[in-house]
Amino acid sequence: MYKFFLLVTCTTVVPGWAGFNREQSINQHENKALGVCSSLFPDQYYKDCFELGGKCYCQFEAAPYEDAGTWEGKQRLCSQENMTILAIETPEEDKLIYDYFQKHHDLKYSEDYYLTAGKYSETYQRWEWISEWRDGNSYENETTTLPPPAPGQPITYTNWYPGQPSNVEDGNRCLGLMFFYGIPYEGGYWDDIDCDYISIHGNYQFNLFICESVD
Repeated sequence: MYKFFLLVTCTTVVPGWAGFNREQSINQHENKALGVCSSLFPDQYYKDCFELGGKCYCQFEAAPYEDAGTWEGKQRLCSQENMTILAIETPEEDKLIYDYFQKHHDLKYSEDYYLTAGKYSETYQRWEWISEWRDGNSYENETTTLPPPAPGQPITYTNWYPGQPSNVEDGNRCLGLMFFYGIPYEGGYWDDIDCDYISIHGNYQFNLFICESVD
């Protein structure tokens, strides 16, 4: 009777223990994304695709010498799966992205910035989410024969790190996300960075960016 009682106790405790690991279940759902998001970009090995709030996101670590080393190359890569470079338009989306990276990514490197579609336009004197982006600033030069790019969407919601943006005049005209340990969402984690920013880990160099699915 005693052994039988132990067996019954174990079988009744296990379901309760499984239900207690609700966060683990949520994490698995985010990673698998019901097979939709995780199946994106099957030929790319340096990516992590996940689902948040009903949308797919893909985080890339592209080598600078690859096609995705340029902004146009990043946009072309995103468009392969009907995606675009990330534009954060609401605090709800911003918090989802921040929380995901804090839970699922190795953030031990203190100088990793993820490029977004945010850029400071000298032409329109404002920060914008843009759909067209030419390398460099040739279109800002009055002597260029290139027409100015079409205006982007003005950035209305922001979550800048205190004191940022601070180096636009020095060429930091792109919006980057920094998920460093110790940088709280509530305190802001956006920063202005060089559009050609490269993350360096020892002998390795990466361009970090995020694609998002188009509504």
